[in-house]
Amino acid sequence: DLLISTAADQIPITTGYVVKQWQENNRAYFHYKMDKEVMNWYAISSARYAVKQTTHRGIGIRFYYHPRHETNVSTMIESAKASLDYYIDNFGPYRYSQLKYAELPNFSYSFGATSYPNTIYSVEFRGFHMDQTNPENLNVAYLQVSHEIAHQWWADQLEPAIMAGYRFLTETLAEYSETSVYRQKYGMNGLKQYLSEMTNLYLRQRGFSSADEKPLYLAQDQSFVNYQKGVLAMHALRGLIGEEKINLALSRFINDNSYPKNPTSTELLDYFYQVADSADYQQIDDLFKRVVIYDIGIDSVETTRRGREQELNIKLSAEKIINTDNGQAIEALNEVIEIAIYSGDPRLESSQLLYLQKHRVSSKTSWIKLIVDQSASHVVIDPNYYKIERDRFNNVYKLN
Repeated sequence: DLLISTAADQIPITTGYVVKQWQENNRAYFHYKMDKEVMNWYAISSARYAVKQTTHRGIGIRFYYHPRHETNVSTMIESAKASLDYYIDNFGPYRYSQLKYAELPNFSYSFGATSYPNTIYSVEFRGFHMDQTNPENLNVAYLQVSHEIAHQWWADQLEPAIMAGYRFLTETLAEYSETSVYRQKYGMNGLKQYLSEMTNLYLRQRGFSSADEKPLYLAQDQSFVNYQKGVLAMHALRGLIGEEKINLALSRFINDNSYPKNPTSTELLDYFYQVADSADYQQIDDLFKRVVIYDIGIDSVETTRRGREQELNIKLSAEKIINTDNGQAIEALNEVIEIAIYSGDPRLESSQLLYLQKHRVSSKTSWIKLIVDQSASHVVIDPNYYKIERDRFNNVYKLN
């Protein structure tokens, strides 16, 4: 229950709903109330906002922005609708009848956006007032909106215990959620562009960290783990057990542990184990309980033409590097890795995918024989970025 007084030509934005507004002594007054118990967590902005609003699934969506910053608002509303659809369908109901998204001035480069019950604030350079005209670039405005709306589930409906690993349940799950929505819009190629950037950021930032990297389920103050490593690990889990099983685990988790309960990261992992096959437990542990980097590549490919078919003998090298208390240890793999074969350069949309299957790799060096019925141009190992690698240059092999 909050009464806000502001300049007569401004609109104040905060958590809740406007139940009354009036003008008095050249001041504007807005009375906000929330219709349910929420965390004591709110902020207030006030500005000469332009407003664009719509309704989706019975939810009033309102965007508040500088009148000259309208260029990306339609895209941001599209992202809001797609995000609400995905999160409601996969995680559970949205708690409120309204969603407000307000622009803030670019007062700090260390701050991008923040989410409160039914109200989100975002600085201008992270969506509203940025150049998104190049279709080759990531749609950051679309991603930002999707990420912040995800916090209406992961940090609002579910408030983790404040202990090691709590950001796994907020930022990492918001990152996973936003990539799921982004993939629906831009496909796997669009998602791979994002994952490539996240891989580079993760590797660069971990290199500058003065502290030892924590496993994801224990990380607290290492943002490169909670965000970049987190989204890469969740994407790897997507490749391992599938998005449907992940979402089943998350919907059960939030239903069983919503506010005022305070769940932990180890409890979330238990929900992942419940939907996974026991054979996948070790890889789940590698993703979330250990610090693992892969080194995989294609050493050579021998080709033989047999009529219309082409036989390929692919020599692979694969190992994983694990951070331990005593430094680093190297282990041979014993897990499945995707192999793809293309008719042309895999970066080009005109290139046809001839083959995509998972193969188990159980030694440092492996030979895999494949046959395709068309002329192959490129072989790619781990084409969908399910492994976190320092160097992916030897993942693509161009045939002579």
